[in-house]
Amino acid sequence: MIRLAFLSPHLSFGSRNQINYNFNQLNSKIKPGAYYNGNYSIEYNPVGTFNFGIVGYYLKQINQDSKNGNYRYFRDNYDIVDTREQVLGLGKALALLLVVAFL
Repeated sequence: MIRLAFLSPHLSFGSRNQINYNFNQLNSKIKPGAYYNGNYSIEYNPVGTFNFGIVGYYLKQINQDSKNGNYRYFRDNYDIVDTREQVLGLGKALALLLVVAFL
C-alpha cells in the first residue's frame, strides 16, 4: 500500500509497507521465514514535473528459514546460526515525469 502525504505544496512523503508470509518452495521442503519490507521517500518538487529527494528501503525477516518444519536444520547441517535477513538502503532520487498523450 502506498501512502502519500503532502507536507506542503512542493514537499511530500511516501511509503509502501508489507508483511510477507511464505509457504514451502515448490518441489522442496524448505520454507523461507516471514518478513517485513518497506519503501520510503521524501520528495521535493521545485518546478513542474521535476522532483528530487531521498529514498530508502528496509527489510527484516521475522523468523528463521526451515526445512520439514525444523527451524534448526540450517544450524545443525550447515553451521548457519541465523538465516534471517536484514537490509537497509538509502539513496538519492531524481525524477522527471514525462506526460505522453495517446490519440
